[in-house]
Amino acid sequence: VGQIERSRGSRADPARHFALTGAETLPDLEALVTAARATSTPGQEAVVFVHGYNNGFAKAAYRHAQVAWDYELKGPQIHFSWSSAANPFEYTYDRDSVLIARDALATLLRRLLREDGLRVSLVGHSMGGLLIMETLRQIALSGDRALLDRLSATTLISPDIDMDLFRAQAHALGHLPQPFTVAIAQNDRLLRLSSGLSGGAARLGSVEDLDQLEGLGVFVVDMTGIADTGSNHFLPGTSASAIALIKGLRDADALAPQSLSVGPVSIKLGG
Repeated sequence: VGQIERSRGSRADPARHFALTGAETLPDLEALVTAARATSTPGQEAVVFVHGYNNGFAKAAYRHAQVAWDYELKGPQIHFSWSSAANPFEYTYDRDSVLIARDALATLLRRLLREDGLRVSLVGHSMGGLLIMETLRQIALSGDRALLDRLSATTLISPDIDMDLFRAQAHALGHLPQPFTVAIAQNDRLLRLSSGLSGGAARLGSVEDLDQLEGLGVFVVDMTGIADTGSNHFLPGTSASAIALIKGLRDADALAPQSLSVGPVSIKLGG
């Protein structure tokens, strides 16, 4: 759990490894929607996953597959790949690439959300959270705000977004589509670096003062207390403890209390 097991040799065993076992090129967006409908059953959600900074296509696609496997996601998985440089020293390049990708993600979401009978959940990690928020804002300002309320759920994991920018994006939307969840870790080492590159500005994914989210309708899952040997930048995907806790809470009553603590994890509703 939390790991991407890949074969070290040229031959992969699908019983033990993540591996590409087949591929088909779809001719257009309509074919993608048809495929999503064909692999979805009533009650299942199509998950659109948007990867983060320093993730090339293959790395991000395998991570999405691992998350889907560990969380036992049965619905169609749609991986949205934007043009990351896949280089830790190309932070500015990646931020520019996110802005370029807004139109493409907006086109995808509009089409999926207009498909009757298809439930769509949106998940973004790191800089992918910035891309999601910019795209939702773009859709809302273009006159399609009501379409966003068809989202089953929106989840941002360790979002690399300036706090002032996030509040401005949320206000531009009028109200965030519900439920809207943000997973944070105040000891996120990569977001600490991002903050330094941005002149010390606070990042949403490591926010300490939750009062800054007051009135926005954000569920905050604080995983600061979970120990990790890495950067703490993707705990819901890489920490076996975090994955077990989230899976246990996933089917909890939607009318949860204002705050809840489960071991090293706390969940709060930001008004």
